[in-house]
Amino acid sequence: MTQGTAADFARRHVEEIINGRRLDLVDELYAPDAVFHDPVAPGGTARGRHEIKAFFSAIFQAMPDVRFTIEDNFGTADRGLCRGTITATLRGDFGSLPATGKSATSPIAEIFRIAHGQIVEVWVYSDTLSIMQQFRIIPTSGGA
Repeated sequence: MTQGTAADFARRHVEEIINGRRLDLVDELYAPDAVFHDPVAPGGTARGRHEIKAFFSAIFQAMPDVRFTIEDNFGTADRGLCRGTITATLRGDFGSLPATGKSATSPIAEIFRIAHGQIVEVWVYSDTLSIMQQFRIIPTSGGA
């Protein structure tokens, strides 16, 4: 089990797992049965360390430049939050999404629930519609 505040868990997830591409840290930071809610995950949820690692591996392969810039990081006794901006270029296929070579930037917030010294649940909030439009997966209003 990892020591730290809920805000520390949130920050480490962003800085080390996402920005640092350290999938090995999923085993340290996440509970074995953790649940990761993200609208771009298959079925909207990755369950357990194996699925969480597979989800992030797919992101890193399709969007090798993905970066989460933290603008706020705070927490309570059992909840941590990172809010900021996510940027990425869709260079490879991601699930059913074809590679477009287009870049996207979106606000993002991730809320973490911590229990027994590990992350047990995460909720991700981002502007998925805007991201899909910037990737040119779906048209913007007016067909542009």
